[in-house]
Formats: sequence, C-alpha cells, structure tokens
Amino acid sequence: MFKITNKKTGHFYYLNADQTSTFMFRNDVEKYTVKEIRSINVEEIKYALIGLILMVIFMCGIIYFATNESERIFQENENKKEIEWKEN
Repeated sequence: MFKITNKKTGHFYYLNADQTSTFMFRNDVEKYTVKEIRSINVEEIKYALIGLILMVIFMCGIIYFATNESERIFQENENKKEIEWKEN
C-alpha cells in the first residue's frame, strides 16, 4: 500500500503497487511524494512467536541444567568433606 501526496495541494491517495505504478506513469512524478505504508503480515507474527517460544525453551533448558550441574558439584564437594571428616 502506498500513500501518494500532492506537494502543492496536500491531497493524498492510497493505492496498491499496480495502481501506484500506473498513476506515476500517467502523472508528473515531481508533483507527488510517495510513501510506502507497511502492513502487518501474519507470517511475520507467526515466525516471531515461534522464535520467541524457542528462545524461552532454550533459556529454561540452560537454567535447568546449570542449576542441576551446580547442585551436583555442591553435593560432590559435601560428600568429599564428609569422607575426609570420617577419615580424620
């Protein structure tokens, strides 16, 4: 979708790509400014949500394994201390 504005009068039109090309071909390009209006694409939203979900799952996995690994190391150190204490 494109917004075409007349520089002198300020009158504007909303046209699609085909209509814009025809309009600019038939009229003087110097008299108008053309701005592309970005529309929301459903596919972009879908892929953004999939990416966000994957990032959340990945971060949860990292946090889970990082905390379990540190807990395992802590338990090993505690067991070593108990063994040393029992030996002495």
